[in-house]
Amino acid sequence: MKTARSREVLIDRLDPKRWVELPNTGGIRIYKLWENPKTGAHFCLLDVPRGGTVPIRHRHASNQFMYCLRGTYEYLNPGLVLKPGSFYVNPKGNYHGPTVARTRCLLLE
Repeated sequence: MKTARSREVLIDRLDPKRWVELPNTGGIRIYKLWENPKTGAHFCLLDVPRGGTVPIRHRHASNQFMYCLRGTYEYLNPGLVLKPGSFYVNPKGNYHGPTVARTRCLLLE
């Protein structure tokens, strides 16, 4: 990762060592492309194996935006399915989930 004096960020290529597996998710991995150290807000890639899940209803401290690059990812409650090209918005504090990957997925969040 390179940063310019203007605070811009450029990532030339992904460093395989920066992928982090999330616990209790069936193998979901996250790659943080950017994170605000003050607020915790972040922009990331999610690599979700078939059957990978966020097994509980939960909410986020900020608005959630997700774009599906590959695969089929389902929000069981409220029953939304993301497919390649789908864009999902979940407002701050809104409960949602659980989720499950019907196929291997790559999501930009």
